[in-house]
Amino acid sequence: MGQYATRFPINVIVDMLGLDRADHGRFHVWYTSMIDFLGNLSQDPEIAAAGLRTRDELAAYMIPIIQDRRAHPGDDLLSVLCTAEIDGTRMSDEDIKAFVSLLLAAGGETTDKAIAGLFRNLLAHPEQLAAVREDRTLIPAAFAETLRFTPPVHMIFRQPCEDVEVSGGTIPAGATVTCLIGAANRDESRYADPDTFNIFRADLTTGSAFSAAADHLAFALGRHFCVGALLAKTEVEVGVNDLLDAFPTMAFAGGEVPAESGVFTRGPGSLRVRLTRRA
Repeated sequence: MGQYATRFPINVIVDMLGLDRADHGRFHVWYTSMIDFLGNLSQDPEIAAAGLRTRDELAAYMIPIIQDRRAHPGDDLLSVLCTAEIDGTRMSDEDIKAFVSLLLAAGGETTDKAIAGLFRNLLAHPEQLAAVREDRTLIPAAFAETLRFTPPVHMIFRQPCEDVEVSGGTIPAGATVTCLIGAANRDESRYADPDTFNIFRADLTTGSAFSAAADHLAFALGRHFCVGALLAKTEVEVGVNDLLDAFPTMAFAGGEVPAESGVFTRGPGSLRVRLTRRA
């Protein structure tokens, strides 16, 4: 996880923003601190203090760069954020810094779990891994099935604007509803053999799996559909291809399928793999 699955999306985000690649390591430290802070359900004071330090350190790093990029824009994402305007209004330095924090948290935490989950699922089904290795056009199907079978985000919150009838009960307007994506994606009335990982299943449409017309709910739906879905698809396709190209064989180092962990976001905490390097 720490050597590949997490590093890949964070490096991509830093590079998209046009920031110094020499600072990749700093961003990984900040990212880890941010994710620990957001998941600090036990209110550990040390984790909370580290999260607040990260907030201050990231602001001290980003604000001068944002101000310079306003004066000297380039062709990177940060320059686009600095120069974009709607009806004559531009984002403030603080807005842009906060957006960078959101990119790191939302774009890193979900994609690293997706990459790890995909390999966990394929390694647990060697015949499907062999098929993907032989035909790389199956990677999107493997990713789509991973999003259904082991979605990185398991909960999403909604508030209905009017009363809604569901399964014989009523959800009142304004109530906060915790929707369990992981459960919905295992709905036996929607998917055949839902508790089985199968990249060849006929009831999951790969072509629409990364759009608002997706058959699964891992990216949510409607106006709150994940804006980073296509970026995640590209990252996963490149990341998986690169790893398969570099290592012609791979298997679980311990021989057992690693367990998932997490409540709001979920995935393998550790994924130790024995790799054979290509000659």
